[in-house]
Amino acid sequence: MASNDATPLQQPAARRRGGALRRLVGALAFLFLAVAVALHFRLDLVNRYGPGLAADVLGAPVAFRLDGLDWRETYVARLDLGGDRAVVLDGVRLAYDPWQMRLNAIEIDRVTIAAAVGERFSLGDLDPAIDQLMASAGEGSGSGFPPDLPRIVIKSLALDLRSPIGAITGSGEATLDNQAVVASLSLQESHDAAEIEGVLALSLREDGAPPSGTLRMRLTAGSALWPLVGLNPPQQGVLALDAQIRADQNWQHAGGIEADWRATATDFRIAALPAPLSGSIAARTRLEADSLAIRDLAGDLAGGAAADWRTVFTGDLQLREVTTQPQLAGRLSLQGQGGTLPLAPLGAGDITLTEPAIALMVDLVGATTAESGAELTLRLAEPATVSLRKLTSSGQSTLPQATTLQVMPADVPLLHLRRDKTGHLVSTVTAPLAKTSLTVEPGISAERLILAMPRSDLTLTHDSAPAEGAAGLRVDFKTQGAQAVLPTRGIALGGIAIAASHSDGRNTLSLTSDAVTGLGAFVPVRAEAKANLAGSDARFDLRFRGVDQPIDLALKGRADLARLRGEVTLALAPIDFAIGGLQPYNLFPPLRSYLTDISGRIEASGPVRFDGTRLTSDLRLGIEKFSGKVGPVQLVNVNSVIAIDRPWPLSTRPDQAVAVERADIGLPLTGALFRFKVSDGKRLDLAESRLTMSGGEVRMDPVTINFDSPVHNLKLTVTQISVNELFANLGIAGLSGEGTLSGAVPVSLFPGGIAIPAAELKADAPGVLRYDRAQAPLALQSAGESVAMALLALSDFHYKELILRLSRELTGDVDLGLHISGSNPSFYDGYPVEFNLTVQGRLDEALRQGLAGYQVPDMIREQLENLSP
Repeated sequence: MASNDATPLQQPAARRRGGALRRLVGALAFLFLAVAVALHFRLDLVNRYGPGLAADVLGAPVAFRLDGLDWRETYVARLDLGGDRAVVLDGVRLAYDPWQMRLNAIEIDRVTIAAAVGERFSLGDLDPAIDQLMASAGEGSGSGFPPDLPRIVIKSLALDLRSPIGAITGSGEATLDNQAVVASLSLQESHDAAEIEGVLALSLREDGAPPSGTLRMRLTAGSALWPLVGLNPPQQGVLALDAQIRADQNWQHAGGIEADWRATATDFRIAALPAPLSGSIAARTRLEADSLAIRDLAGDLAGGAAADWRTVFTGDLQLREVTTQPQLAGRLSLQGQGGTLPLAPLGAGDITLTEPAIALMVDLVGATTAESGAELTLRLAEPATVSLRKLTSSGQSTLPQATTLQVMPADVPLLHLRRDKTGHLVSTVTAPLAKTSLTVEPGISAERLILAMPRSDLTLTHDSAPAEGAAGLRVDFKTQGAQAVLPTRGIALGGIAIAASHSDGRNTLSLTSDAVTGLGAFVPVRAEAKANLAGSDARFDLRFRGVDQPIDLALKGRADLARLRGEVTLALAPIDFAIGGLQPYNLFPPLRSYLTDISGRIEASGPVRFDGTRLTSDLRLGIEKFSGKVGPVQLVNVNSVIAIDRPWPLSTRPDQAVAVERADIGLPLTGALFRFKVSDGKRLDLAESRLTMSGGEVRMDPVTINFDSPVHNLKLTVTQISVNELFANLGIAGLSGEGTLSGAVPVSLFPGGIAIPAAELKADAPGVLRYDRAQAPLALQSAGESVAMALLALSDFHYKELILRLSRELTGDVDLGLHISGSNPSFYDGYPVEFNLTVQGRLDEALRQGLAGYQVPDMIREQLENLSP
C-alpha cells in the first residue's frame, strides 16, 4: 500500500494505479470462472458462451478461443477485444493456484494494439470501457499497488497508430515480476521519417529502486513529429536525442527526476541559417516540483553562420514556474571562430569576414507571460572580444589588417529579445566597444585610414515583422573624440564624432571633426559630413570651415561607387582679403612669398564631375577688386569670372577674360583686358591683348607660358603714347612735352622679379620738349655754365628726333636714356643741338599711380553680380 506521506497530487495517481490493477485482476477472475466451468462442463461450451459473457462484463465485443486448460494452467490461443479488434492478444498462458484462488503468472506471446491518435487516444468501441476503468481508478480502499501482483510477461508488443500526421508503428516488450516493471518500446514513423526507442525500469514497491530508463529519438527532415516537440521542420538533416533518465528515491513524494542527455545534429539545415549544422549539445537536466535545472550544458556545433564556422559553449540554466509562467536564469560561455564568414545571408549586406572569432560570457534572464509573450536578456559577465583578420565590403571598403574589438559590460543588456503572442520577434544587440584602433582601406583607392576611437557604441536591431516602410535589420554605430590619419597623404582628423547606420540595404553616415590638418599646406579646418549609401549609389554633403580663418567650403554630390562615376557641387563662400588683415598665406602658408599686400574678394561655385580618374567641371571662380603683388607683377583692381572645366590638373575654357586696371610689368600698363586659357595646370595661352599706357596703346603678342619654365618672355608693341604723360608717369620733375612715341618693349618675367632687356621708343613726328628749370633739382640749378646753357636750350626745345631707351634689372633699378636732336628758336637763333640724357634709379614707386576713372568692363561686372548670391 502507498505510504500516508504521499502528497495530494501523488495519492490519486497511486489510487489509479492500484484500482486499475484490481480491475484487471477482477477481469482475470472471470477467466478463473471460465476455467471452473470447463472443469465441470466441456471446453467447447466455454468457447461458445464465454465471449458473450466477457462482452457483457467489458461492454464491448470480445472473441477468444481456449485451446487447452487444466487445473493449474490455461492457454488462450487468441483474444480479440473490440469490434475492430483494437486489442488482440495471441498465445496467452495463465498459471494459477486454484486452492489459493491466486493467479501466479500471465505470459502473452504477442499484444497488438490498433488505435487512433488525435485529440485523444482511441480504441474505438473499447473507449467506454476504458473511460469507466479510468473513472473508477481512484475508487477502492487501497491507494498503492497490490502486494501480490502476478508475474506478467508480454513477449512482443505491436502498435499500429493512426494519426493526423500519418501512420506510426511500434514494437516492444514488457515484464512485471517481483513488483517491478521492465518495459521497452520502439515507435517508427512511416518511411522511417522518425524513430523513438524507450526502456523503463519501475519498482512498484514503496521501498523499491527509483525508476530509471533510456530514451532514444531520431527525427529526419521529413518527419511530421516536429510540431509535437515544439520545433519547425528543417529543410534537411537528422536530429538525434539520447537520454539516460533516473528518479530520486522519494520520487513519489516530491522527489526529482534527472536526465543526462545528448542531442546530435547531422547536416541539419533550417531557413534562418546560411549553412547546415552538425554537432552535439549535452547537459544534465533535473526536474522537480515546478522547476527545471540544466547543468553542465556543453555544445560543439559546426556550420550555421557559415560552412566553416564552429561554435563551442558551456553553461548552467535554471527554469522556474515551468507549468505556469516560465522564468529563466543562467550563465553561458561561448566561443566561435571560422575561416570565412559572409554576412549577406544574415541580412547585413555584402560584407565578408576573414578568420573571425568571438568569445563572451553572458548572464541570461528570461520570462514568459500569457499576456505579453516572452522576453530574454543577455548581459556580459566580463569583457567580450571579437577579432578578425580582414573585412571586405562590396569592394568599397576594407579592414585589411588584423583587428580586435573588446565589448564592455554595461547597464543595458548585450542582447534583448522580445516575442509577442503572435510570434512577432524583436531583437536588439547593444555593444559598447572599448578603446579601439582600426585600419580602413576604401575600395576606390589604395589610401588607408587609421582610426583610433576611445569608446564607441554598436547597436543592432532586428524585427521579424517590420511595419510598412520600416527595416527588418538596422545597425547603428556612434563614437566621439576619435582620431583619424591618412598616412599616405599626411592628413589628420581630430575630435571626430561619427554616427553611422545600416538599414534596409542603406547606409548613412554623419561625421564631424574639430580639426582637419595636412590638407596640403592649407590651414586646419573643421569638417562636417553626411552620406547615404544604397548599394553603390552614394549621396553626400561635406562642409569645411576654417578653425581660425574664414573658410567655408560646401560640397554636395552623388556617386555610383561601382562605376566610380558621379558629380559634386562645390560652393566656396566669398573670402575677403585686406592689407593689414586676412592674406592668402593665412589660408595657404606657401603663398607668403608669392602673394603680398593682397586685397579683394574671391569665391567659387559649380559642379565637378568624375568618371574613373577623369575629372570635368563647370566651376566658376570669381575674382573681384583684387589688388596686390603676384610674384613680380604688381596688379591693381583685377576682376574676372573664370570658367574652369577641370579642377585638377587645372584647365579653363578657352577665351577667358580678366580685366586689370593696372599691371606693372616694368611699365605702367593700364586698362588691360587679357584673354587666356590654362591647360593641364602647366600651360597658359595668352591671346593678343591690348592695353593703354600714357595715352597710347600697347599690344601684347600672343604667347604661351609654361609654368615650369624659369623665365617667361613677353613682347609689347607700343603705339603713339603721349610724350607728356610718359614723362609725368616716369616722374622726371619739370620735364614736359608734346608728341607721341612708338616702339617695342621686351619683358622677361622671373620668379624673383621683372627684367626689361632693351626697350626703345621713337617719336612718331617732330614735337616740343619743355623743361622748367625752377623744378630742376638743386644740384642742377647750381651746376656750371654748361649745364645752365643746356637747361636754357631745353626750356622750349623743338625736336626733330626723340629716342627713349629703357632697361630694367630684376632688382627694379632702371636705366632711362634720352636722345634728342633739334633746336630752340630762342637759343642761338635756333642753332641745331643734340642731347643725350641718362636717368638712373628705382622707379617702381613713381610708376604706381591711381586711376580713379577706371571702370570694370560690363561683361565681367555682370558675371560677378551673377556669381554671388
